[in-house]
Amino acid sequence: MSTPTGTVTFMFTDVEGSTRLWEESREAMQFALARHDAILRQAIESKGGYIFATGGDAFSAAFQRVSDALEAALAAQVALQGEPWPEIDLRVRMAVHVGEAEERGGDYFGPTLNRTARVLSTAAGGEILVSSAIATVAVDSLPAEASLVDVGERKLKDMDRTEHVYRLTAPGLADLDGAESGDRASEETDDQRHSLVVLPFDVIAGDKDTEVLADGLVEDIISAISAWRNMSVMSRHSGFAYRGRLVDIREVAEDLGVRYVLEGSLRQSEDKIRVAAQLIDATDGSHIWAEQYDSAVEDGFDFQDRTTRRIASAIEPAIFHAEGRQLSTKPEANFDAWDHITQGRKLIETVHQDEVEAGMGHMHVAIDLHPGLADAYSYLGLAHFFRAWAHGSTTRRPSTRRQSSGANVPSELTTSNGAPTTRWL
Repeated sequence: MSTPTGTVTFMFTDVEGSTRLWEESREAMQFALARHDAILRQAIESKGGYIFATGGDAFSAAFQRVSDALEAALAAQVALQGEPWPEIDLRVRMAVHVGEAEERGGDYFGPTLNRTARVLSTAAGGEILVSSAIATVAVDSLPAEASLVDVGERKLKDMDRTEHVYRLTAPGLADLDGAESGDRASEETDDQRHSLVVLPFDVIAGDKDTEVLADGLVEDIISAISAWRNMSVMSRHSGFAYRGRLVDIREVAEDLGVRYVLEGSLRQSEDKIRVAAQLIDATDGSHIWAEQYDSAVEDGFDFQDRTTRRIASAIEPAIFHAEGRQLSTKPEANFDAWDHITQGRKLIETVHQDEVEAGMGHMHVAIDLHPGLADAYSYLGLAHFFRAWAHGSTTRRPSTRRQSSGANVPSELTTSNGAPTTRWL
Protein backbone atom coordinates (compact mmCIF):
# COMPACT_ATOMS: atom_id res chain seq x y z
CA MET A 1 0.00 0.00 0.00
CA SER A 2 1.49 3.34 -1.07
CA THR A 3 1.82 6.14 1.45
CA PRO A 4 -0.32 9.20 0.58
CA THR A 5 1.78 12.29 -0.14
CA GLY A 6 1.28 15.94 -1.03
CA THR A 7 -2.29 16.98 -0.30
CA VAL A 8 -3.44 14.36 2.20
CA THR A 9 -6.83 13.74 3.83
CA PHE A 10 -6.52 12.76 7.47
CA MET A 11 -9.04 10.83 9.54
CA PHE A 12 -8.54 10.83 13.33
CA THR A 13 -10.67 8.86 15.80
CA ASP A 14 -10.87 8.14 19.51
CA VAL A 15 -13.31 6.77 22.09
CA GLU A 16 -15.24 9.32 24.13
CA GLY A 17 -14.61 8.99 27.89
CA SER A 18 -12.43 5.90 27.51
CA THR A 19 -10.71 6.25 30.89
CA ARG A 20 -14.07 6.29 32.66
CA LEU A 21 -15.20 3.24 30.69
CA TRP A 22 -12.04 1.37 31.65
CA GLU A 23 -12.56 2.10 35.34
CA GLU A 24 -16.25 1.17 35.26
CA SER A 25 -16.15 -1.91 32.99
CA ARG A 26 -12.64 -3.20 32.47
CA GLU A 27 -13.58 -6.65 31.14
CA ALA A 28 -16.18 -5.23 28.77
CA MET A 29 -13.67 -2.71 27.46
CA GLN A 30 -11.08 -5.42 26.80
CA PHE A 31 -13.55 -7.11 24.46
CA ALA A 32 -14.93 -3.87 23.02
CA LEU A 33 -11.56 -2.39 22.09
CA ALA A 34 -10.53 -5.51 20.20
CA ARG A 35 -13.74 -5.34 18.16
CA HIS A 36 -13.37 -1.55 17.79
CA ASP A 37 -9.87 -1.98 16.34
CA ALA A 38 -11.03 -4.63 13.86
CA ILE A 39 -13.91 -2.47 12.61
CA LEU A 40 -11.75 0.60 12.11
CA ARG A 41 -8.95 -1.28 10.38
CA GLN A 42 -11.34 -2.97 7.97
CA ALA A 43 -13.13 0.28 7.11
CA ILE A 44 -9.92 2.27 6.62
CA GLU A 45 -7.93 -0.31 4.69
CA SER A 46 -10.86 -1.27 2.42
CA LYS A 47 -10.80 2.32 1.12
CA GLY A 48 -7.07 2.43 0.59
CA GLY A 49 -6.34 4.28 3.81
CA TYR A 50 -2.95 4.11 5.48
CA ILE A 51 -2.98 3.76 9.29
CA PHE A 52 0.17 5.54 10.41
CA ALA A 53 -0.43 5.78 14.15
CA THR A 54 -2.49 4.16 16.89
CA GLY A 55 -2.43 4.93 20.59
CA GLY A 56 -4.74 3.36 23.15
CA ASP A 57 -8.16 3.73 21.51
CA ALA A 58 -7.05 6.37 18.95
CA PHE A 59 -6.48 5.84 15.23
CA SER A 60 -4.75 8.18 12.76
CA ALA A 61 -5.12 7.39 9.06
CA ALA A 62 -4.17 9.10 5.80
CA PHE A 63 -5.97 8.95 2.44
CA GLN A 64 -4.98 10.25 -0.95
CA ARG A 65 -8.60 11.10 -1.84
CA VAL A 66 -11.22 12.95 0.22
CA SER A 67 -14.01 10.65 -0.98
CA ASP A 68 -12.19 7.56 0.31
CA ALA A 69 -11.73 9.10 3.76
CA LEU A 70 -15.42 10.08 4.00
CA GLU A 71 -16.57 6.63 2.90
CA ALA A 72 -14.25 4.97 5.42
CA ALA A 73 -15.46 7.22 8.25
CA LEU A 74 -19.12 6.53 7.44
CA ALA A 75 -18.60 2.79 7.11
CA ALA A 76 -16.73 2.64 10.41
CA GLN A 77 -19.24 4.79 12.28
CA VAL A 78 -22.24 2.82 10.97
CA ALA A 79 -20.59 -0.45 11.99
CA LEU A 80 -19.55 0.86 15.41
CA GLN A 81 -23.03 2.22 16.16
CA GLY A 82 -24.63 -1.03 15.01
CA GLU A 83 -22.42 -3.18 17.22
CA PRO A 84 -24.19 -4.65 20.28
CA TRP A 85 -21.61 -3.56 22.86
CA PRO A 86 -22.07 -5.65 26.03
CA GLU A 87 -22.38 -3.73 29.30
CA ILE A 88 -21.00 -0.42 27.97
CA ASP A 89 -22.02 2.42 25.69
CA LEU A 90 -18.99 2.81 23.45
CA ARG A 91 -19.07 5.96 21.35
CA VAL A 92 -16.36 6.90 18.88
CA ARG A 93 -15.79 10.43 17.63
CA MET A 94 -14.12 11.18 14.29
CA ALA A 95 -12.65 14.12 12.41
CA VAL A 96 -11.64 14.51 8.76
CA HIS A 97 -9.48 17.33 7.39
CA VAL A 98 -7.39 17.82 4.25
CA GLY A 99 -4.24 19.80 3.53
CA GLU A 100 -0.55 19.70 2.75
CA ALA A 101 1.50 17.48 5.03
CA GLU A 102 5.12 16.51 5.37
CA GLU A 103 5.72 12.76 5.15
CA ARG A 104 8.90 11.14 6.44
CA GLY A 105 9.46 7.43 6.95
CA GLY A 106 5.75 6.63 6.85
CA ASP A 107 4.85 9.29 9.41
CA TYR A 108 3.36 12.76 8.98
CA PHE A 109 4.06 16.19 10.42
CA GLY A 110 2.76 19.71 10.10
CA PRO A 111 -0.14 22.07 10.87
CA THR A 112 -2.70 19.96 8.97
CA LEU A 113 -2.37 17.16 11.53
CA ASN A 114 -2.62 19.58 14.44
CA ARG A 115 -5.80 21.06 12.99
CA THR A 116 -7.32 17.62 12.46
CA ALA A 117 -6.65 16.77 16.11
CA ARG A 118 -8.23 20.02 17.25
CA VAL A 119 -11.36 19.42 15.18
CA LEU A 120 -11.58 15.95 16.75
CA SER A 121 -11.43 17.47 20.24
CA THR A 122 -14.65 19.41 19.53
CA ALA A 123 -16.62 16.33 18.42
CA ALA A 124 -19.11 14.37 20.48
CA GLY A 125 -19.21 10.57 20.68
CA GLY A 126 -20.81 9.07 17.56
CA GLU A 127 -20.11 12.21 15.53
CA ILE A 128 -18.08 12.66 12.33
CA LEU A 129 -16.92 16.26 12.00
CA VAL A 130 -15.31 17.56 8.82
CA SER A 131 -13.50 20.84 8.27
CA SER A 132 -14.53 23.60 5.90
CA ALA A 133 -11.75 22.47 3.53
CA ILE A 134 -13.40 19.06 3.31
CA ALA A 135 -16.85 20.58 2.83
CA THR A 136 -15.56 22.73 -0.04
CA VAL A 137 -14.07 19.89 -2.06
CA ALA A 138 -16.61 17.21 -1.13
CA VAL A 139 -19.72 18.90 -2.55
CA ASP A 140 -19.79 16.61 -5.58
CA SER A 141 -18.09 13.58 -4.03
CA LEU A 142 -20.09 12.74 -0.92
CA PRO A 143 -20.92 9.06 -0.36
CA ALA A 144 -24.35 7.96 -1.55
CA GLU A 145 -27.20 9.32 0.62
CA ALA A 146 -24.71 11.20 2.80
CA SER A 147 -25.04 14.89 3.59
CA LEU A 148 -23.27 17.61 5.55
CA VAL A 149 -24.97 19.45 8.41
CA ASP A 150 -23.59 22.89 9.19
CA VAL A 151 -22.79 23.03 12.92
CA GLY A 152 -21.09 26.44 12.84
CA GLU A 153 -17.81 27.98 13.89
CA ARG A 154 -15.63 26.29 16.47
CA LYS A 155 -12.84 27.86 18.48
CA LEU A 156 -9.95 25.43 18.33
CA LYS A 157 -7.64 25.24 21.30
CA ASP A 158 -4.35 27.13 20.75
CA MET A 159 -5.36 27.99 17.18
CA ASP A 160 -5.61 31.61 16.03
CA ARG A 161 -8.14 30.80 13.31
CA THR A 162 -11.55 29.29 14.08
CA GLU A 163 -12.87 26.41 11.99
CA HIS A 164 -16.28 26.20 10.35
CA VAL A 165 -17.20 22.55 10.82
CA TYR A 166 -19.84 20.23 9.41
CA ARG A 167 -21.30 16.96 10.63
CA LEU A 168 -21.24 14.11 8.12
CA THR A 169 -24.47 12.16 8.38
CA ALA A 170 -26.22 9.37 6.50
CA PRO A 171 -28.94 6.73 7.02
CA GLY A 172 -27.83 4.26 9.66
CA LEU A 173 -26.19 6.83 11.90
CA ALA A 174 -27.66 8.04 15.18
CA ASP A 175 -29.49 11.36 15.16
CA LEU A 176 -27.09 13.77 16.85
CA ASP A 177 -29.09 16.97 16.51
CA GLY A 178 -28.44 18.91 19.70
CA ALA A 179 -25.47 16.73 20.62
CA GLU A 180 -23.17 18.47 23.06
CA SER A 181 -19.84 18.99 21.32
CA GLY A 182 -16.75 20.76 22.47
CA ASP A 183 -14.09 20.13 25.08
CA ARG A 184 -16.23 19.25 28.09
CA ALA A 185 -14.22 19.87 31.23
CA SER A 186 -15.48 16.83 33.14
CA GLU A 187 -14.55 14.41 30.36
CA GLU A 188 -11.22 16.09 29.72
CA THR A 189 -10.27 15.71 33.37
CA ASP A 190 -11.31 12.05 33.35
CA ASP A 191 -9.35 11.23 30.21
CA GLN A 192 -6.29 13.17 31.35
CA ARG A 193 -5.84 11.22 34.55
CA HIS A 194 -3.91 8.35 32.95
CA SER A 195 -2.80 10.12 29.77
CA LEU A 196 0.75 10.46 28.52
CA VAL A 197 2.85 11.85 25.68
CA VAL A 198 6.33 10.57 24.87
CA LEU A 199 8.50 13.35 23.47
CA PRO A 200 11.33 12.57 21.01
CA PHE A 201 14.50 11.71 22.90
CA ASP A 202 17.37 14.18 22.53
CA VAL A 203 20.64 12.90 21.06
CA ILE A 204 23.30 14.68 23.09
CA ALA A 205 26.28 12.92 21.54
CA GLY A 206 26.33 10.37 18.75
CA ASP A 207 25.96 9.79 15.04
CA LYS A 208 23.08 9.12 12.65
CA ASP A 209 22.74 5.58 13.98
CA THR A 210 22.21 7.00 17.47
CA GLU A 211 19.42 9.24 16.15
CA VAL A 212 17.75 6.23 14.52
CA LEU A 213 18.06 4.31 17.79
CA ALA A 214 16.50 7.22 19.71
CA ASP A 215 13.50 7.39 17.36
CA GLY A 216 13.07 3.63 17.40
CA LEU A 217 13.19 3.57 21.19
CA VAL A 218 10.43 6.20 21.43
CA GLU A 219 8.27 4.33 18.91
CA ASP A 220 8.67 1.07 20.82
CA ILE A 221 7.83 2.73 24.15
CA ILE A 222 4.65 4.23 22.66
CA SER A 223 3.65 0.85 21.22
CA ALA A 224 4.30 -0.91 24.53
CA ILE A 225 2.25 1.57 26.57
CA SER A 226 -0.56 1.61 23.99
CA ALA A 227 -0.99 -2.13 24.43
CA TRP A 228 -1.98 -1.69 28.09
CA ARG A 229 -5.29 -0.03 27.18
CA ASN A 230 -5.69 1.49 30.65
CA MET A 231 -3.08 4.11 29.77
CA SER A 232 -3.94 6.62 27.06
CA VAL A 233 -0.79 7.57 25.12
CA MET A 234 -0.62 10.16 22.36
CA SER A 235 0.38 8.94 18.91
CA ARG A 236 3.95 9.35 17.65
CA HIS A 237 3.22 12.31 15.41
CA SER A 238 1.82 14.32 18.35
CA GLY A 239 5.03 14.07 20.34
CA PHE A 240 7.39 14.38 17.38
CA ALA A 241 5.83 17.72 16.45
CA TYR A 242 7.99 19.11 19.30
CA ARG A 243 11.26 17.71 17.97
CA GLY A 244 14.13 20.19 18.26
CA ARG A 245 12.06 22.77 20.11
CA LEU A 246 12.72 24.25 23.54
CA VAL A 247 9.36 23.67 25.20
CA ASP A 248 7.66 24.16 28.55
CA ILE A 249 6.46 20.74 29.67
CA ARG A 250 3.29 22.16 31.20
CA GLU A 251 2.43 23.95 27.97
CA VAL A 252 2.97 20.75 25.97
CA ALA A 253 0.69 18.81 28.30
CA GLU A 254 -2.01 21.46 28.14
CA ASP A 255 -1.74 21.66 24.36
CA LEU A 256 -2.13 17.90 23.95
CA GLY A 257 -4.58 17.37 26.80
CA VAL A 258 -2.39 14.97 28.80
CA ARG A 259 -1.24 14.86 32.39
CA TYR A 260 2.12 13.06 32.14
CA VAL A 261 5.12 13.66 29.87
CA LEU A 262 7.97 11.22 29.28
CA GLU A 263 11.20 12.73 27.96
CA GLY A 264 14.71 11.43 27.62
CA SER A 265 18.09 11.53 25.94
CA LEU A 266 20.75 9.31 24.38
CA ARG A 267 24.48 9.85 24.76
CA GLN A 268 27.10 7.78 22.94
CA SER A 269 30.73 7.69 23.98
CA GLU A 270 33.04 5.42 21.98
CA ASP A 271 31.63 1.92 22.44
CA LYS A 272 29.12 2.80 25.19
CA ILE A 273 25.63 4.26 25.02
CA ARG A 274 23.52 5.74 27.81
CA VAL A 275 19.76 6.33 27.81
CA ALA A 276 18.24 8.64 30.41
CA ALA A 277 14.48 8.94 30.85
CA GLN A 278 12.25 10.91 33.21
CA LEU A 279 8.52 11.03 33.81
CA ILE A 280 6.97 14.40 34.67
CA ASP A 281 3.60 15.24 36.20
CA ALA A 282 2.63 18.28 34.14
CA THR A 283 0.11 19.53 36.71
CA ASP A 284 2.99 20.88 38.80
CA GLY A 285 6.11 20.07 36.77
CA SER A 286 7.37 17.56 39.33
CA HIS A 287 9.56 14.59 38.38
CA ILE A 288 7.95 11.39 39.60
CA TRP A 289 10.39 8.90 38.09
CA ALA A 290 13.83 8.94 36.47
CA GLU A 291 16.33 6.27 35.45
CA GLN A 292 19.31 5.72 33.18
CA TYR A 293 20.45 2.62 31.28
CA ASP A 294 23.93 1.82 29.94
CA SER A 295 25.00 -0.70 27.35
CA ALA A 296 27.63 -1.50 24.76
CA VAL A 297 26.93 -0.04 21.32
CA GLU A 298 27.12 -3.42 19.60
CA ASP A 299 24.10 -4.68 21.58
CA GLY A 300 21.89 -2.78 19.09
CA PHE A 301 18.32 -4.02 19.00
CA ASP A 302 18.76 -6.15 22.12
CA PHE A 303 19.55 -3.00 24.10
CA GLN A 304 16.58 -1.20 22.49
CA ASP A 305 14.21 -4.04 23.42
CA ARG A 306 15.49 -4.31 26.99
CA THR A 307 15.36 -0.57 27.55
CA THR A 308 11.85 -0.33 26.09
CA ARG A 309 10.59 -3.02 28.46
CA ARG A 310 12.24 -1.44 31.51
CA ILE A 311 10.96 2.06 30.79
CA ALA A 312 7.45 0.98 29.82
CA SER A 313 7.07 -1.30 32.84
CA ALA A 314 8.21 1.47 35.21
CA ILE A 315 5.78 4.14 34.03
CA GLU A 316 2.44 2.80 35.30
CA PRO A 317 3.71 1.94 38.82
CA ALA A 318 5.36 5.38 39.02
CA ILE A 319 2.09 7.09 38.13
CA PHE A 320 0.17 4.84 40.50
CA HIS A 321 2.45 5.62 43.45
CA ALA A 322 2.54 9.34 42.62
CA GLU A 323 -1.25 9.47 42.82
CA GLY A 324 -1.10 7.56 46.08
CA ARG A 325 1.34 10.06 47.55
CA GLN A 326 -1.04 12.88 46.70
CA LEU A 327 -3.53 11.31 49.08
CA SER A 328 -1.11 11.76 51.98
CA THR A 329 -2.40 15.32 52.35
CA LYS A 330 -5.95 13.99 52.71
CA PRO A 331 -7.55 12.13 55.63
CA GLU A 332 -5.49 9.20 56.88
CA ALA A 333 -8.17 6.67 55.95
CA ASN A 334 -7.66 7.61 52.27
CA PHE A 335 -3.93 6.97 52.50
CA ASP A 336 -4.52 3.60 54.16
CA ALA A 337 -6.97 2.68 51.41
CA TRP A 338 -4.45 3.56 48.75
CA ASP A 339 -1.81 1.49 50.51
CA HIS A 340 -4.12 -1.53 50.29
CA ILE A 341 -4.68 -0.88 46.60
CA THR A 342 -0.92 -0.75 46.05
CA GLN A 343 -0.37 -4.03 47.89
CA GLY A 344 -3.36 -5.74 46.32
CA ARG A 345 -2.47 -4.67 42.80
CA LYS A 346 0.96 -6.34 43.00
CA LEU A 347 -0.65 -9.57 44.19
CA ILE A 348 -3.43 -9.59 41.58
CA GLU A 349 -1.05 -8.97 38.69
CA THR A 350 0.87 -12.19 39.49
CA VAL A 351 -2.23 -14.12 38.27
CA HIS A 352 -1.41 -16.84 40.83
CA GLN A 353 -4.46 -18.12 42.66
CA ASP A 354 -3.42 -17.46 46.26
CA GLU A 355 -1.98 -14.05 45.41
CA VAL A 356 -5.05 -13.05 43.38
CA GLU A 357 -7.37 -13.95 46.24
CA ALA A 358 -5.17 -12.14 48.75
CA GLY A 359 -5.16 -9.12 46.48
CA MET A 360 -8.95 -9.19 46.40
CA GLY A 361 -8.91 -9.01 50.18
CA HIS A 362 -6.85 -5.83 50.01
CA MET A 363 -9.25 -4.31 47.47
CA HIS A 364 -12.27 -5.04 49.66
CA VAL A 365 -10.53 -3.33 52.58
CA ALA A 366 -9.74 -0.32 50.39
CA ILE A 367 -13.38 -0.09 49.32
CA ASP A 368 -14.56 -0.33 52.92
CA LEU A 369 -12.17 2.47 53.91
CA HIS A 370 -12.84 4.75 50.97
CA PRO A 371 -15.65 3.72 48.56
CA GLY A 372 -14.79 6.52 46.13
CA LEU A 373 -11.47 5.06 44.90
CA ALA A 374 -12.31 3.71 41.45
CA ASP A 375 -8.97 1.88 41.17
CA ALA A 376 -10.04 -0.56 43.89
CA TYR A 377 -13.15 -1.55 41.92
CA SER A 378 -11.12 -1.75 38.72
CA TYR A 379 -8.52 -4.14 40.14
CA LEU A 380 -11.17 -6.12 41.95
CA GLY A 381 -12.91 -6.64 38.61
CA LEU A 382 -9.62 -7.71 37.06
CA ALA A 383 -9.09 -10.18 39.90
CA HIS A 384 -12.52 -11.72 39.30
CA PHE A 385 -11.62 -12.06 35.62
CA PHE A 386 -8.29 -13.78 36.42
CA ARG A 387 -9.95 -16.10 38.92
CA ALA A 388 -12.70 -17.15 36.54
CA TRP A 389 -10.37 -17.44 33.56
CA ALA A 390 -7.45 -19.25 35.13
CA HIS A 391 -8.72 -20.87 38.32
CA GLY A 392 -12.44 -21.39 38.02
CA SER A 393 -15.22 -19.12 39.25
CA THR A 394 -16.31 -18.80 42.86
CA THR A 395 -18.73 -16.51 44.63
CA ARG A 396 -16.88 -16.57 47.92
CA ARG A 397 -15.58 -13.28 49.17
CA PRO A 398 -12.28 -12.93 51.02
CA SER A 399 -12.49 -11.80 54.60
CA THR A 400 -11.75 -8.16 55.33
CA ARG A 401 -11.83 -8.50 59.11
CA ARG A 402 -9.49 -6.07 60.91
CA GLN A 403 -6.95 -6.98 63.53
CA SER A 404 -7.99 -6.30 67.08
CA SER A 405 -5.32 -3.61 67.33
CA GLY A 406 -7.42 -1.46 65.07
CA ALA A 407 -4.84 -1.34 62.26
CA ASN A 408 -6.39 -1.19 58.81
CA VAL A 409 -4.94 -4.54 57.72
CA PRO A 410 -6.96 -7.75 57.20
CA SER A 411 -5.52 -10.38 59.55
CA GLU A 412 -6.03 -13.10 56.94
CA LEU A 413 -3.68 -11.60 54.33
CA THR A 414 -0.36 -13.15 55.45
CA THR A 415 0.81 -16.41 56.96
CA SER A 416 3.44 -16.82 59.64
CA ASN A 417 6.18 -17.16 57.00
CA GLY A 418 5.02 -14.05 55.15
CA ALA A 419 3.44 -15.84 52.17
CA PRO A 420 0.17 -14.26 50.99
CA THR A 421 -2.96 -16.27 51.60
CA THR A 422 -6.67 -15.74 52.26
CA ARG A 423 -9.15 -17.39 54.61
CA TRP A 424 -12.80 -17.28 53.65
CA LEU A 425 -15.76 -16.36 55.83
